[in-house]
Amino acid sequence: MNITLDNFQDFIPSRIYWRGVDYQESGAVTQLQEKSAGTWHATVLGTENYNVTVRIGQNGALTWSCDCPYDGSMCKHVVATLLEINDRTSDNDSDDDEFEDDYDADFEIVFDDDDSDDNDDDGDDTSLSSDPELERLLALATVNDLKAFIRQRSTSDSSLRRAVIEHLQSLYLDQPDDVAIDYEQKVDMAISSCIATHRARYGYYEATDWEEVVGQANDLLDEGENLLKASNARAAVAIAVQLFKSIDKMADESIAYEEESDIGGVCDRAGNLLLQAIVKPGIDSDCRSSVLESIKALTSSELCDYNYCNFNNLLQQLTVLTLQGDDAIKFVDQMIASHAGKYSQCDYIKQKIDLLEQLGRHDEAERTIDQYIETPQIRQLRVDRLVAAQHYEEALRVIDDGIAVAIERQHNGTAADWTKRKLAIYEALGDTEQQINVCRELFVRRSDIERYRKLRSLIPAKQWPQFLAELLTDAGLVINGYSDYRLAEILIEEGDHDKLFDYVSQIKKGRLDEAIRCAIHLRDTHSKQLLALLQQDIRDYAATHVGESHYRKLADALRVVGGLPNCRAAAAALRTELCSTYARRRRMVEILRE
Repeated sequence: MNITLDNFQDFIPSRIYWRGVDYQESGAVTQLQEKSAGTWHATVLGTENYNVTVRIGQNGALTWSCDCPYDGSMCKHVVATLLEINDRTSDNDSDDDEFEDDYDADFEIVFDDDDSDDNDDDGDDTSLSSDPELERLLALATVNDLKAFIRQRSTSDSSLRRAVIEHLQSLYLDQPDDVAIDYEQKVDMAISSCIATHRARYGYYEATDWEEVVGQANDLLDEGENLLKASNARAAVAIAVQLFKSIDKMADESIAYEEESDIGGVCDRAGNLLLQAIVKPGIDSDCRSSVLESIKALTSSELCDYNYCNFNNLLQQLTVLTLQGDDAIKFVDQMIASHAGKYSQCDYIKQKIDLLEQLGRHDEAERTIDQYIETPQIRQLRVDRLVAAQHYEEALRVIDDGIAVAIERQHNGTAADWTKRKLAIYEALGDTEQQINVCRELFVRRSDIERYRKLRSLIPAKQWPQFLAELLTDAGLVINGYSDYRLAEILIEEGDHDKLFDYVSQIKKGRLDEAIRCAIHLRDTHSKQLLALLQQDIRDYAATHVGESHYRKLADALRVVGGLPNCRAAAAALRTELCSTYARRRRMVEILRE
């Protein structure tokens, strides 16, 4: 459908339209002239004076240009010019003596019950569209207000009811292609208009207003849902699919930081609309195939990358709804093949397994799992099924195979994950001995305070000291002159203050940080030793470090010294010593005296 003077407002965001109205009503459109048949030029006063050109084709189709920096499809300056052209041409038409006889009665809505006044010449012959008061009130009215008024009046006025029905049918119900609204173009124009052009010192730059994108998208989805209620499923599908495409086209790195804009909510609404519309009458096989191809193309979208929309899942649901039996399986097989070697392939393998289960082809589903068992996610699916059926021994065998494969491929994280799953099964079985073995294996592989706590709860108290000593040795957590927060954390939990002080005192590099961290645990048992250690470390640190961040660390260390029992005077004396020794470091002195 062409964009014309009569319908251009249907293809632009409402905010752009109303800004154009404001410009026109304020007299911003100047020097409007029809230079040649159908070609208009105007100057529009704004931040600067902008030149607008509008061309009206023989079929009424519009083309336009404006030299303002706005990079959307139609700016407010063009809107203001079109409104002014409309007023000019409407004024000319109103002078035609034949107008009274040629009006289209289908578009005349009369709200007066007394038909005798219809041809009364006493009043002004002002069209509804050009009545400023009506326009002002329509701008304030809500959709519900207008719906309630139409329902009330149309109950007793059959001509109004017929006119409203015919008008809304012409707008919203399925129409021949040559007169139907191009919803794809409408959606694309609305979303692309959300790119704002900003003036900078050295030119212009563009930025996407994602909150505006969300607002426009929700308005379009409201329209799509209403179209679906009115049985125009094809238009609803067009809106949903094009909305995905247009937002994807706009997506760049900036979308990653849009935590406050509900982009995910918009994608969910569009997906739900598509799922509802795709099965409605009027959606033929060609349309369904086109939808599937469009969503398939979006599975590599940035919307998917940033978790705003799971197009793989949406594609699966659409496939199940639109294809039957072998056709659905064939389609998913194509997706599995096209995503070979990619992480997303696993999603399609799962889709195939789900489809086979839904079709009652359980043996094929199991064979598919066997075919792709080397994939961790599919192996996990097999383990989940075995555990659900309480086939624990078989589940453990499958897990052990997974651990062996992961170790062979040097996937240490995957091997650890399988070992944790193994532990969960032994916990469910209440097998204490195996829990200890697996926990110990996990701790030795990657020392973890939670595994240490689990082991402490499983090992009898009398056996624990010897077990812990062997465990720490096997894990390489020994006092060796280097800082290791894991060893310190365990010694703190054990309450072994002697070993904790030995650990701190033997650190060769970066001891001040560990001394500060562990001081709260040693203050009551090793305050004198800790004081001597801290005093020396603070002097050494001050001698070798310059800069505000280092001065603040010295201040923190002095506070720790002052917090030790009976050491406030020692902290004050050390501060005085530092301020005197480094008097020329004025910023250091200021910070230490704060």
